[in-house]
Amino acid sequence: MLSLTPRTIIAPVLLGALLSGNFCRPASSQCNDSDPLCSLQGVLILGEILSCTFDDTWRKVGSTTPNPDTISAVFITAILQDSDGAIYAAGGGTFLGNDAAIILKSTDGGASWFSEFLHQPSPGDPVLFTDMKMGPDGTIIALGNQNPDGTNDEAFLAIRPPLQSFSVTATYERQDTFVTSALVGALSPDLSFFAAGIGSNGAPDDAMLLSSPAPYQSLSPVVLLDDSGGNNIHFTALSALSTSDIRLAGIATDNSTIYEAIIGVAESGLYTETYRASFICCVGDESLHDPTDILVNGPSQYAMGISPGTSTADLRAQVWSIDTATGSSDSFVLNPDLPGATVRLQRHGNRTVAVSRIITVAAPTGTPQVDVSKDGGATFFRSMNPDTDGLIYNDSFDSSIQQSGTYSLNDASLLMPVSVDASVDAATPVFFYQLPCY
Repeated sequence: MLSLTPRTIIAPVLLGALLSGNFCRPASSQCNDSDPLCSLQGVLILGEILSCTFDDTWRKVGSTTPNPDTISAVFITAILQDSDGAIYAAGGGTFLGNDAAIILKSTDGGASWFSEFLHQPSPGDPVLFTDMKMGPDGTIIALGNQNPDGTNDEAFLAIRPPLQSFSVTATYERQDTFVTSALVGALSPDLSFFAAGIGSNGAPDDAMLLSSPAPYQSLSPVVLLDDSGGNNIHFTALSALSTSDIRLAGIATDNSTIYEAIIGVAESGLYTETYRASFICCVGDESLHDPTDILVNGPSQYAMGISPGTSTADLRAQVWSIDTATGSSDSFVLNPDLPGATVRLQRHGNRTVAVSRIITVAAPTGTPQVDVSKDGGATFFRSMNPDTDGLIYNDSFDSSIQQSGTYSLNDASLLMPVSVDASVDAATPVFFYQLPCY
């Protein structure tokens, strides 16, 4: 359990002065959906994070191997910690020779892991968890995609109420044989869960926003958006300021010459586009370049990860600072010297943390790089250099699965999963790296 320290008790005093946008504000119950900080436990954690420097050294603290179920080729897409200190990691892997959506649990700070939930509805067909959030009462909501009938993906939720087990409670498929893919989730201040992604009923693809009110027994469409220009359109990031105010980012593309980053607002089910800008693309799969995470810095100000480039030579991991009211934007290149892509952009207290997948001579499929910002994502300083500990990502460089991110633990440290290549470890596990608060 958390104990009060001089740093934790400053949180209620500092929240109003230091935080804006979608941070946790007790007066209005606004919540940062990137971190479940709007419970009492979360407010105390936030007080710790506000005084963190995050300028210490990343250290390896654990691995998914060995694990009791011998799950291999593991990747992690979300991590959270409950009030009792147990850490949960959602993602996917190979179980008995087939894909499985997995939720792993660690009770020793991330050193070792065992299966909390294995979901394999149709062995041989793809299934994975893409995101996971926790409510203030400890309810865990895991978002995923599955293909139970062998036709195409559908979105699903798996819920674990406090002191109970996980179970699948809701599914959504817009039209069989076409893609319905939930890429990212968010929890609003009134505890409604939202999922964004692709919801197609033909060509071209449509963007999709789903909602599930507590207790999360259904998934229903809020927005199904086709692009007026006839392009494929996907939502790839969202922030839930309230049930009636959802900020979304994504991509509109003809998969040939048109690649446009988009930002919009869904207010009570009505979607309004507020920003659209072209960028150069692509190297391999277009999902490598998608806007990743949208952080709200003000009424019309955002930070967003994105990766323009038409070849390895000009591919660069970037963070864009955007004002949709003026249409202006600035970019920060996270590594000007090496090709790479921004994998995650997350906010922890008053720090913004970017994880990139950087190509080096030693790591042709990419190696993690971490950068930290103190000014909302306008500028960054390096926290982990490429090729640290010889880390090499598993899977192809343009994998559509986000295999790293940074997640706040109860002691305000950050935990980062890295799916490693067989040349690093033959079992292709996930290594876990921790950055102390300090």
